[in-house]
Amino acid sequence: MTFAGLRLRPAPRRGDALDRLTHGVPIAALLLLVVNDHVLKPNHPGWLSGKLSDVAVLALLPYLFVALADLVAIGIPRLPGPGRRAAVIGVAFAVVLFTAIEVVPIAGDAYRWGLGLAQWPVRAVIALLASSSLPGVLPVQLTFDPSDLLTLPAAATILVVKAPNGEGGSARPDPSQRSGATERPAPVP
Repeated sequence: MTFAGLRLRPAPRRGDALDRLTHGVPIAALLLLVVNDHVLKPNHPGWLSGKLSDVAVLALLPYLFVALADLVAIGIPRLPGPGRRAAVIGVAFAVVLFTAIEVVPIAGDAYRWGLGLAQWPVRAVIALLASSSLPGVLPVQLTFDPSDLLTLPAAATILVVKAPNGEGGSARPDPSQRSGATERPAPVP
């Protein structure tokens, strides 16, 4: 769409960010996280299995944050759907949150207990099905490792991978799509 010679992008539609959750990247990140945490870490603990979880979480978090912003936009009709700005904010939020968990002990403890609380309903249902007593809330294990910060670039995945609606991708515009770029026939000598 053009207006006064400027190429304008249409506003993001509500629901586009939710569609991004079905993209290959968040699905692959979720699968990697589940397989790594439930198969690789218990059977092959070490540096690589720890980093794989970090990469998966960092690749997935911005997609979840943008999808949450999309749900808010759906609930509040006057808000536009989240676009690239929301993705950049999602990346920044994921990086800050991950760094705080890795570096600030109280943030790490809040993460350990928060995730333990989130896992409790599943553990409770499993215990009830097995006719066992109800388990207590237990914190998850967290290894403080500053080298985990090397995985922070994974959070930018949402910015470089095209979404199903065509948003995202390289920050460099396609030269043929610049405003005012038109095909002109070569001059005839």
